[in-house]
Amino acid sequence: MNKMKLASKIFLLCGFILLAFSLMTGWVYLQLRNNLYQGKNALVESAVNATWGIVDYYVTQVEKGVLTAEEAKERAKEAVRHTRFEGSNYFWIQDTEPSMIMHPIKPELDGSELAEILDPTGKAFFMEMAELAKSESQGFINYQFSKPGSSKPVPKVSFIKLVPEWNWIVGAGLYLDDIQAELIKVSAWTIGVGLAVIALSILLIVLVVRNISWPMKRAVAMIRELEAGRLDRRLNMQRRDEIGQMAQTMDAFADSLQYEVVDALQKLAAGDLSFQVTPKDEKDMVRGALQKLGEDLNDLLSQVQTAGEQIASGSS
Repeated sequence: MNKMKLASKIFLLCGFILLAFSLMTGWVYLQLRNNLYQGKNALVESAVNATWGIVDYYVTQVEKGVLTAEEAKERAKEAVRHTRFEGSNYFWIQDTEPSMIMHPIKPELDGSELAEILDPTGKAFFMEMAELAKSESQGFINYQFSKPGSSKPVPKVSFIKLVPEWNWIVGAGLYLDDIQAELIKVSAWTIGVGLAVIALSILLIVLVVRNISWPMKRAVAMIRELEAGRLDRRLNMQRRDEIGQMAQTMDAFADSLQYEVVDALQKLAAGDLSFQVTPKDEKDMVRGALQKLGEDLNDLLSQVQTAGEQIASGSS
């Protein structure tokens, strides 16, 4: 790091910031995606549990002897057939064979075997629902299924729950194409905003780097000139920030060297001891040393003059 230029350090820091921003944006997107899917899962699970309660009510009516098993099953099927949630979303009933007991949208499936029905990916989803009901009594299944008004199957998540007394499985599903459309919209918006932020950030970084590195290069060049004994260069920066304060201080330092220290030394070299140098404070070593040198030389010349006069007088 100590060998890197200032501009490189700024670019590196900003690169890390942009990387962190990109990772955070990706994390927010994933959280949104998970929340949308979890919301769908929670909704369909809640709906199936409520409808399962209807079927369970008729199961208890049979156990109490209020209805026969056939009457209760018919009433339960009719109740589920006409139940909807979240608009037109429906429920169906199958068993663990699996065969369809009741499907409100595709009544042609009623009584048919379901083991050979596959989705476009080759998934025997009705069979998997039956196996899940046998092993876990309830759970989620993801597959593809035809949606009313759509020309092709779309992703769907279903929740199923077993009615063990009748070996029925109550299920319902929600299509996920709306989530995918929402995620595409969010992705496009996020990518657009992210690219705009990155482009604006890069532009600001370049401007900041130029605003810092260029004056610093000029300051370094001036210091090298001072080190080489050339005192004519000035920065002349009209800025109020720290760089402007540094430039004004360096210009004042160069003026002091050129018009006080060097001027005094040139007079001294020419034999003129009448120069006046006033230290800024007691810690001003350069001006203090010049002032002391002038005073000592003047005192020495005074002593030489006095001695000369004494020698002249003695000679007379």
